Amino acid sequence: MLDVRLEDLERKCLERAADRLSKAIDAGEYAVGERLPSEHELAARYRIGRPTVRQATELLVRRGV
Repeated sequence: MLDVRLEDLERKCLERAADRLSKAIDAGEYAVGERLPSEHELAARYRIGRPTVRQATELLVRRGV
């Protein structure tokens, strides 16, 4: 039961990170087609772990963002 809750929490965190990053791209904070800052920089900016940043960017790539 706890494992399911942790998975849900991790999924929500990942979705939130991807949404925030997508909104930053849409707002022009990061130019379309240009490289994003490093995982380390994004993790510090959004106060999340580097693995979450990696997963969020991978999710956005799969979504075609």
